[in-house]
Amino acid sequence: MVASGMLASIKREAALTTTYSRGSDLVREGKVRSIHSERDPDIPGIIDVTGRVGGSGPADYSVMVALDLDNDMVFDHVCDCMAHVKYGGMCKHTVALALAYLEDAGYIDPPRPTGRSYTRGAGYYVRPKPKAYTSPQIERLISDYAARMARELERELPAPEVEGAPKELAELQCIILTADAAWRYSSSRDTWALSLKIIRGKTSYVVKSVADLVRAWRSGAVYSYGKKLEFAHRRQAFTPEANELLEFLSAMVDAQASLFAVQVSRGAGSYYESSPARVPQKTLPISTAQLMEVLRIVEGSKVVVEDYDMGRSYEQRKQRRTVVVRQADAELDVALAHGEADTYEIFVSPGELTPIYDGTTLALVGTKTLDICSQDFSRALGSFCAALLPARAPLRILERDMQGFCAAVLPALRAHTHLVAPEGVDGYLPPTPEFTFGIRLDHGFVTCDAKVSYGTTTMSLFAVQVSRGAGSYYESSPAWRTSLKVAMTLPSTRIPCQRATI
Repeated sequence: MVASGMLASIKREAALTTTYSRGSDLVREGKVRSIHSERDPDIPGIIDVTGRVGGSGPADYSVMVALDLDNDMVFDHVCDCMAHVKYGGMCKHTVALALAYLEDAGYIDPPRPTGRSYTRGAGYYVRPKPKAYTSPQIERLISDYAARMARELERELPAPEVEGAPKELAELQCIILTADAAWRYSSSRDTWALSLKIIRGKTSYVVKSVADLVRAWRSGAVYSYGKKLEFAHRRQAFTPEANELLEFLSAMVDAQASLFAVQVSRGAGSYYESSPARVPQKTLPISTAQLMEVLRIVEGSKVVVEDYDMGRSYEQRKQRRTVVVRQADAELDVALAHGEADTYEIFVSPGELTPIYDGTTLALVGTKTLDICSQDFSRALGSFCAALLPARAPLRILERDMQGFCAAVLPALRAHTHLVAPEGVDGYLPPTPEFTFGIRLDHGFVTCDAKVSYGTTTMSLFAVQVSRGAGSYYESSPAWRTSLKVAMTLPSTRIPCQRATI
């Protein structure tokens, strides 16, 4: 009954001299929780044994051993414990699973029982049935769900009133620092900064930590801003607009906290932890796109905009404006006039507007309002306003650049602003191109010759510039013998034209 060859093979595969005896002890102590065996579908004669085996601590390990019973050898073994990874040979858990399987299958005699976990029979002992248990992952899952349900239920209950706290709903007012004023948080022109003021009744405080406010709002905990304002941060305690803003800021706080994680090394390992010294507390850096979303949430409310203009005197650099956020296209007056030395000057009024442009939507901050512009207005003048505003002095355009300016910018200014321009400015607009296509059969190929005319100037689309000596000229390129399919898909054919002759 004793398979001495298999036992000798297990002892040889054991990582350390004490591993075999420690694995045998695990069998005696009933640490083999479960066993499942089946024949390997790919390798004849191999038995795959899987199971869970306990160790010295409370944790159980997933174990697999593959046994070749015909040749008395251990074919393979796997365990997720550290000893198996470190030493490479069989750990005590794989040894225990192999011995337990051989015992259950009747290949070896059971080891002598020790302790009280076994009941003796007539010359043999019966191993107790493994104790049923819930996986630790499921236990944590149940705990997390229960805690979340408790928090949600608690937040739905009426908030306990703190003595002396105002009865009105809490509001949040945004304090926006422009890109120039947010220089301490980032040198990028796309980075703004956001602070909050909480208002309840006649009491208001500047929020000292946006992250702490968000955490209190999530849990419904009582949070204090000062002697005159302390209350339970349930959803019922805030206005709908404030709840929507906190929902948006909640995701931002989580994302930014992960960016400020720092690696800490201790002993042989390392881990990541948050560095409070690097996480902004009172002010939250935000991108232009995130700021635009905040403005959509607080539309109809007042916000405070702080600007820091390096172009002004020291006393006037910091500006603070309280404005109303609204959906409207700004009224812009643009004047184009002759300047000095073959230049034109462009004036924009009001010039004190501060642009917020995320590439899609434009918002303009004035003295009393913050206008979120329509999509048509934003698409036409977003780049114009972002480049020119704020403008306290006229900007110059060289006459040689007027043709490009008039072709690209002038139509948008005429459509969406009050434009005043001198006579003759339309003369800088480029002429409408006219295309001529010649198609013929040449040595069995259908070829196309395409020409474009701008006023009195005509050029071939397939001509190439050739430089020889001190000059250069254009000559026909062999590439003009192109299939009709290629010629008709040229990008230039998408330009609007008045006449096309074939």
